Amino acid sequence: MSNHPQWLARFIEVYQQLSVDNIDTIASLYDDNVTFQDPMHLLQGKEALMQYFHRIYTHVSECRFDITQVISSEDNAAIYWQMTYRHSKLNGGQQIIVEGHSMLSAKDGLIAQHRDYVDLGAMVYQHVPVLGKVIKYINQRAAV
Repeated sequence: MSNHPQWLARFIEVYQQLSVDNIDTIASLYDDNVTFQDPMHLLQGKEALMQYFHRIYTHVSECRFDITQVISSEDNAAIYWQMTYRHSKLNGGQQIIVEGHSMLSAKDGLIAQHRDYVDLGAMVYQHVPVLGKVIKYINQRAAV
């Protein structure tokens, strides 16, 4: 991955080593005015982003990212990943594996925009005890 811009190589390295114990390492990747968006949140600023990550990571006992593909230019990238995580209230506390991707834009060597695309049903909803059965039923019906 050495043929990627330095900001992107750092992002990949940090996220592949990210765990519940070293969440603060990601702060060095982001611009103070970063815009972050995922299917449920739109955040402005590094402080808001770090608060968000701390909230999320206090509820998981494991979270790991495996980068599967990277498409990049000097200041933009698409990162395809597989996230494995474990949350005590989802899937009986067992591992959940979800695929997604992130669109990144950098400015002056720091990430200025980060947008995550992930299927919330696969990530959360289908692992909630009662709701999960409903989601699975809907998915089966839609496939007919």
